[in-house]
Amino acid sequence: MKPPALPPARSRLALALVLAPLGLQALAVRLFGVNTLVWDEFYYVDFIRQVRAGEDWLPWLWRQHNEHRVIPMKLAMAPLALLTRWDTRAEMYLSVVLAGLVVLGLWRLYRRAGGESLLLFAPAAWLVCSLSQFQNMLYGMMMCHYFTLLGVVWALVFLARGSAGGLAAAVLGGATASYSIANGLLVWPVGLLLLLVQGARRSLVAAWTVASVVMTSLYFYHFQKPGGMPPPAHDLAGLYRLASFAVATLGAPLGAGSMDWSRAAGLAVIVAVVAVAWRWRRQGRPAMREEALPGALILFSLLSCAMIAYGRASSGVPPLESRYIAYSSLALIGVYLILGLWSRRGAPAGRLWLAGATALLVPGLLAADLFGLREAKGWRALRLREQFLLQTSELQPDEALTGLYFVPELRRMVPYLQAERLGPFDEPPSLLLLVRWREGQVAGEILPGRPIEQTFVCDVDTLWDVDGVLSTYGRQNRSTVGVSLWEDGRRLGGRTVPLAGLADSSWIEVPLAGPLHGCRGRRLTMRFESADATPGNAASVWTYPRYYDGELRQAGAPVLPGRAVGLEINARHAGLRN
Repeated sequence: MKPPALPPARSRLALALVLAPLGLQALAVRLFGVNTLVWDEFYYVDFIRQVRAGEDWLPWLWRQHNEHRVIPMKLAMAPLALLTRWDTRAEMYLSVVLAGLVVLGLWRLYRRAGGESLLLFAPAAWLVCSLSQFQNMLYGMMMCHYFTLLGVVWALVFLARGSAGGLAAAVLGGATASYSIANGLLVWPVGLLLLLVQGARRSLVAAWTVASVVMTSLYFYHFQKPGGMPPPAHDLAGLYRLASFAVATLGAPLGAGSMDWSRAAGLAVIVAVVAVAWRWRRQGRPAMREEALPGALILFSLLSCAMIAYGRASSGVPPLESRYIAYSSLALIGVYLILGLWSRRGAPAGRLWLAGATALLVPGLLAADLFGLREAKGWRALRLREQFLLQTSELQPDEALTGLYFVPELRRMVPYLQAERLGPFDEPPSLLLLVRWREGQVAGEILPGRPIEQTFVCDVDTLWDVDGVLSTYGRQNRSTVGVSLWEDGRRLGGRTVPLAGLADSSWIEVPLAGPLHGCRGRRLTMRFESADATPGNAASVWTYPRYYDGELRQAGAPVLPGRAVGLEINARHAGLRN
């Protein structure tokens, strides 16, 4: 008997709760996505060069990326780079689309398992799009993880059809998963168990087995084991470290960055999995068959966490790495959906289990999203800094670029990116940052009648904030300094700063009435002056090798040739300074 339809208002609420996390992920890309290249993406500069030049880039498809093949990612990256001048935010938005398809696949899986309630299903969508996966969302090439999830979920959905057409589609899904991330290879044994549990025809089992052997053998054809990853220790301490890493990874979707909470959540998931397995043992094959699809999600996730722990526990990579949450979330989703099926069948124990799971999921997801929001802000600030360093790399010393990529390769690649206006070079600079801070030199004291003035040409479209760095000579001064910004004799903003208690090398912001739009190309002057300073009771400014266009003068005369006051523009707006 078909259950009664939801009232329209409740149905709309349920649909909104499922779609809201996808909107949240898109909003996160809009607010925190930065068009720049992040470490591993530099590896693909030559790939993009060949694509844009119309050269033979197909051999790139088979190249490994560490232990992964990432073929779907490359097939998506190539046209997006052509259409957008390799704006990596396009890849981030593609990840939103892929996440939506994953949610749709999970809904189909839930329905095929006998679930009906869209409202009960909603937490699954929130797990897929949790902001704790900020790295996957805001790092363009991490779309490879969404391709893996997409392939796994839809392979299971199609396998459950038990038809030749479903098998063909499932093989395509399995190939998508396998050739995205190495974890995706787990879909083949998991899919085989699903077919066996569901009592599929022998021909389907045989065909899937053949496809598994072919796809796995092809994956390892000319495979090169990547170096740099130490093997895990197999003594008691090493095994404990492996187990601890795997449990923390399993609970990371609800851990909000806390190792202790992640381990606790991981143990809670394991308890729920044991309860599911115990029920299957007691009720036999019929119960296992009914819940085989969400059970397959759990198995894939558990094996993935074990695989991640084996490969990363000894490498120094933290178990709470944002990108791994994509895989551990599937265990929580599988357990939650099974408990939902128990509750739907009217079992009192099932309702109790579902209530307990919901009590864990809701605050855990809220905490994870708040944690992810904070981390996404920090991610954006770091990427904006790296974008600035790339855009000004010809002015930067090698040591300033070491965190971006291998410097010799970076020096080789940047001229091409700049000439073709690709990635970060397709948009104007939005920041001015001090990088060579170790080369500071103090100018003369700021005394009455001896102000320091630094002219500079604004190089950003909108000036949100400007800061200058003061020197107190490492002493306690009792005077004040006035800091102001001028344009053609017009005061744009300023303040007077008491020096008492001010630390040396403090950044002082010039308050503006509002953002200065259309700033690019305008010549501005930052003035430092004092009405009450005396020799030995005065501040000055730190100066550095000139890194912007302008002139430094004191009392109207040039000082320290080739140097400029330490200024930063829009650093506060970008979240680089409080």
